Amino acid sequence: MSDRKNWRRSGRALALLGTLLSAAPALAAGGVALDVRALPAGEVQALERDIRDFKATHPGAFEALRTVRGCSEAGYRAARNPVPNCSRELRRLGPGVLLPMLEALALREPAGLASSEAEKRALGHALLQAIGVARDPRALPVVEAVLLRGARRDAETLAYAGEAIGLIGTDTAVALLVRHSAAGDALRLPAIAGLGYARSLKTARHLVGLATQPQPPEDLRAIARSLGVLSSSWAWRAMGPKADSLGQQVRAEAAGALATLFVLHGGDVREEAGKALLMAALPGTRAMLTSMRSLTDADGARAVDKFLSDYKRLLPADPL
Repeated sequence: MSDRKNWRRSGRALALLGTLLSAAPALAAGGVALDVRALPAGEVQALERDIRDFKATHPGAFEALRTVRGCSEAGYRAARNPVPNCSRELRRLGPGVLLPMLEALALREPAGLASSEAEKRALGHALLQAIGVARDPRALPVVEAVLLRGARRDAETLAYAGEAIGLIGTDTAVALLVRHSAAGDALRLPAIAGLGYARSLKTARHLVGLATQPQPPEDLRAIARSLGVLSSSWAWRAMGPKADSLGQQVRAEAAGALATLFVLHGGDVREEAGKALLMAALPGTRAMLTSMRSLTDADGARAVDKFLSDYKRLLPADPL
């Protein structure tokens, strides 16, 4: 076969390929953490409409998002950071930039904010954190889709999604996390992480119930960590005097479960429960652990004694 015939056949093949490619549907758009096809069409249309309307009246919010540099190589190298991190920058922008952040997370990757996979992953984490802090129920369908059907399924991304859902904290959000916190659920650990940010007595009692059931050590560690976040004395103080009564109830429920985990379990579970008890900083913790000391073995008793010594030094305000 002559070279000319080969060229003609190659040309026809390329033309046919071009026709097929031009006839193929375009790939769906997506943000840094979500393929847009993971959202129901109605949700996409509603979000696009809200973004379009908001952009017409608040163009500065979209410009503000484009100033974030901590997840771009130029930005974090200039700041001498070894890894991309723009969480603080995004949180500083505030809830007025919610819709631009939802667009970046779910609909369209913003140009210039992140290029490599590591940078995009860091940007997705930062967006989830900032969206969660905004506590706006409008974000729930998007963040839920990231948790259930997100483009990135690594444990860290799923945990940030769970935490954002917990921060949004509506009844629907909490019910979603409770449902996925069941034993055997593939999303159990991120759901448990998220429950720690939904500060309510109902959430506390659900986590306490999980802590009293036989669980794998990894799950008990996650439950202890979540109870620590839920009962954080600093977080409850930040909520102001109106939250004092609820905070005392939640912290008491959590601290009781954490003390039990500390006394009855060893290793990483005990270590995590100890950290969480320090976060809760509940008056009476020393007395509670002292009363439980007889329930454990010799190693556990030594661990209780050491913790009580450290606790007295770290939290001397505990009156009991």
